[in-house]
Amino acid sequence: MTSMLRLLKPLSILFVVIVVVAVVSSAVPAEAQSTASPPTNILVSNGFNPGELILTWDAAHDATHYRVGCVNMDRDYPRAKDSVTRNWRQAFVFVDVDAPNVSPDRATHTLYGLQEGAYHACTVLSKRSRYGQPTWPTPYWQYVNITDHGGACPVVAAAPAPITGRPLTIAEISRVVRPALVRVNPLDNEDGRPLGTGTGFIVGSDGLMITNRHVVDDSTTVIAHLQTANGDTLEFTGKVLGKGILTDLAAVQLSSNRPFATVDLADSDRVAYGDEVTAWGYPLGSTVGADPTLTEGIISAPNRIFWDTQFVQTDADINPGNSGGPLIDRYGRVVGVNTFGFTYSRDGVNFFNAPGLNFSVASNEVRDRLPAYISGGPAQATYRNLRWGYGYSMVIPQGWYLNTEGSESRSTQFTAFSAYGGERGADIMTVEFDQPYLEAGRAFGAIAGFYWARFLPLLAEDWHFFQPVSPPTAVTIGDHQFARMEYRYQLEEDDCIRSEIALSSLSSDYPNKPYAFVHTGSVCEEILANYSAERQRILYSFRP
Repeated sequence: MTSMLRLLKPLSILFVVIVVVAVVSSAVPAEAQSTASPPTNILVSNGFNPGELILTWDAAHDATHYRVGCVNMDRDYPRAKDSVTRNWRQAFVFVDVDAPNVSPDRATHTLYGLQEGAYHACTVLSKRSRYGQPTWPTPYWQYVNITDHGGACPVVAAAPAPITGRPLTIAEISRVVRPALVRVNPLDNEDGRPLGTGTGFIVGSDGLMITNRHVVDDSTTVIAHLQTANGDTLEFTGKVLGKGILTDLAAVQLSSNRPFATVDLADSDRVAYGDEVTAWGYPLGSTVGADPTLTEGIISAPNRIFWDTQFVQTDADINPGNSGGPLIDRYGRVVGVNTFGFTYSRDGVNFFNAPGLNFSVASNEVRDRLPAYISGGPAQATYRNLRWGYGYSMVIPQGWYLNTEGSESRSTQFTAFSAYGGERGADIMTVEFDQPYLEAGRAFGAIAGFYWARFLPLLAEDWHFFQPVSPPTAVTIGDHQFARMEYRYQLEEDDCIRSEIALSSLSSDYPNKPYAFVHTGSVCEEILANYSAERQRILYSFRP
């Protein structure tokens, strides 16, 4: 393969979002109900500055305005309950916000000047008319303690979310993203040593973090470094919940009794050519400084498929250490997880970064697969090659992942699956295909015979050692016929002797495209006992 993947390990900084949501029903007269749909999914977080609260909610699309407010439950609620009316809702101070001035999907407003350290209840109302008597639809109350910035314990500040539906400036985006960025150090499972660095970002106020699988590798524990509003760095321990077999994603749960700041996942299906984006992370760890780095660019291509996974392509620089960090749109939302860039070589010796060829796992892949990662990762995953017309699939067991993939003219090879923390020589799958240019009636036998009698001996001329074990033998796996071959070989004198099984077949899914496949499983004999069963499972799951 003339271009190589440049895998990157990134990290991020985090800040604390706030609070547990409680839903309280109240009996409300029908005539007092709002004529617009009530806002839902209301979240409240501490702002970046003292006394700020940020409320976000799913917009009610038929609303002309929102009435946003909180009540100080420590100070104002007791006064209201002691009043003549005993109506604690009178203690609310509301701000009217025109609906057209907020995001059409996820609305946001910031309240200022609230008492630090006080317990507050907040809600959002909606109405079609601009003003009038306050309406009291069944509200969704959010309870939150306002951050006490003067306390002795450093507090992780929450991100000020976007306040309007307009595109944000880079400075505004940074205030949204930085509190949810994490610099990640995976730890050795045996001695606790740091094993490199990368980036992650928080998607759950309870500390649920997303990063790349190759950042955490086979570690079960990570250390997350978060920045406070005054520049101090806090450390949290994180438990790796699950890893993606195909998508190079991992979910990590940070341990803390603090709520965390978050960033929202955008709908990556709406990403378009030329959209402006920023890539965030810690290139080269903290080598260039303790603060995160952003690079700016555009979406070069919104839909690239590698390894059965959708990526978005960007010309924003992604460097080693950025892996796992967010790719952010102009509204402060995550459109991708920075994962890799391409390198190229003209002489096979000197490799260079390919400008503008940087790739982030699409945010919808994160959304779709996150529940499986939280529960420990899928027990298995079906890889379906999506990029070309010939098509094939295979089942990948948990703990294995796609390593590299590439194409050359009418032939494609990929070294498929390595165990997490796998031993040397455990790459056990390669698939090659070509169009046989043979008559359908004799193609199957001719392919197997050609591979065994002509192709393998030709390869073996450059090998240190080659020994045929068993010639092509017809086998039926499921509803499809294969020709099974087995041989031993050693590429160089210092290499291990490998045991390889090859299965040849024709595509059954594309009768008008009689592509031939030879997929092989190769394992060093010194560890063959550890992987022979896995090799057979993967080999026999192949369906052309």
